[in-house]
Amino acid sequence: MMQHYGIDRLIDYTVVKMDETIKVVSPVYRQIENQIRSENAKLSRKTKEYGELILETEIEQENVQKYAKEKSELKETIDSLKQKIETLKAKKKKVDKHVSFCELSESDQFKNLKSSGKQFIDTIKMIAYRAETSMVNILGDYVLKKDEARSIVRQIFTTDADMEPDHKNGLLKVTLHNMTTPRNNRYVAKLCAILNDSETLFPGTNLRLFYDLVSIKNHAGKEF
Repeated sequence: MMQHYGIDRLIDYTVVKMDETIKVVSPVYRQIENQIRSENAKLSRKTKEYGELILETEIEQENVQKYAKEKSELKETIDSLKQKIETLKAKKKKVDKHVSFCELSESDQFKNLKSSGKQFIDTIKMIAYRAETSMVNILGDYVLKKDEARSIVRQIFTTDADMEPDHKNGLLKVTLHNMTTPRNNRYVAKLCAILNDSETLFPGTNLRLFYDLVSIKNHAGKEF
């Protein structure tokens, strides 16, 4: 849905004022967490260096002293990082994770994107995606590859169609223009037949939807 329906895209950049009673993550708490994460990363790197540091040269006084110094410095750094992390953890325990929006400083306060319009459009997109998936499942009985079935359905959605109300016979005729290949026309003709058997009424009317292809006989390669 993100790729083909843009479910994650913004359709409106309107901002609204936040509800002042809503709870949000405290900036102080978030800052301390980020510091702990950063120090843990440093500790992990230094611990790895400490474990990989070995005496690879001959055991001479100068080499041993240099090795011992490097090991000692790394050990001091590791101990210092551990102590700093423990101090930060203790500090975090004293800070509330969530605070009311009104408690934030002016610099930390923010606006909220208006979501009602996006929710409405996303609902329509989800309905369209579910309809697409249902049609793909129907074609799955005839098309071996699921990706090919979805490709055909997407082609249907981008193909021109004629809509003609027939009040005398209680029909709303939807005539699709032909697909890119005769084989796809045959698949779509099967799909039209199945949809027609469902006898679905167009919402708000008493007209039954009837699907067909333009000149099936001439373009699809055979009649159904």
